[in-house]
Amino acid sequence: MKRAGFNYDALRFLIAGGLNTALSYLVYLVLLLVVNYQWAYALSWVFGLLLVILFYPSKVFVGSQNSFKKQITVAGQYVLVFCLGLGLLSLLVDYLNVAAALAAIITMGVTTGLNFLLMRLLYRHKLFL
Repeated sequence: MKRAGFNYDALRFLIAGGLNTALSYLVYLVLLLVVNYQWAYALSWVFGLLLVILFYPSKVFVGSQNSFKKQITVAGQYVLVFCLGLGLLSLLVDYLNVAAALAAIITMGVTTGLNFLLMRLLYRHKLFL
């Protein structure tokens, strides 16, 4: 497997993303005890974003350039994906009557996949910066 190949990046992202998702979900469940599901999702998302900013560029997309412009782009991408995730979470809970805990798992699965594709485009292709 090539060091910068799709499979290599995907495996590293799955490991890092799995850990990030598990920790973020734990934060979400704890926060559900004291705040509503939207606040719990938002705060757990911020926690996950901090992990992404600290570890993903150097640990997941090994060998890629990590400029300030790319960091700003990643932050913007995560804000966009967060908004999409919050909309999906609200749809699942408020309109489809899915339990908030299960809806978060579904939402995190969708947003994790989307974030991987967008980050890989950013760090492995010269499409953005």
